Amino acid sequence: AEIGYSVGRFLNIPSFYITGIAGLDSESYPSFYGDQTALLFNEENISFYKLGVSLAKGYYIVRNFELRPHIGVMFETARNEDVIDEEIQGMFLTAGGSLGIHIAYYMQLVVGFNQFIAIGNATYGDEDMDYSYTDIFPGRDGGAPFFGIRFVF
Repeated sequence: AEIGYSVGRFLNIPSFYITGIAGLDSESYPSFYGDQTALLFNEENISFYKLGVSLAKGYYIVRNFELRPHIGVMFETARNEDVIDEEIQGMFLTAGGSLGIHIAYYMQLVVGFNQFIAIGNATYGDEDMDYSYTDIFPGRDGGAPFFGIRFVF
């Protein structure tokens, strides 16, 4: 889910947005990298919780069509549903863009692409794990297409 707010009116920059991002998905990971991870995540029920923020600039290429590149940062937390108190966290840079087509005054159909780049080491509680988050959970970085409806405020 994504919610954005036009801050351009305060900065005198047309179509400039700050966006909050939240997400949830689950995946099976039968084996893990590192002793601490194997002790915690010996099950395959892994839920991933995402929170992020990004900045975007919209460009109206023709009437009712908006191209919006963005850049931001996202935090992801991995939890085993059987071991609720423990979690592994990672941080990502995000970049991408979207094309929005206005279907109503405050509503757009949106298609786009995001690129996720893991930065820093994963953390287990307050401990640095000395491994990248994507070493522990392969395939959590890379590109991802998306589509949906955007409400514009």
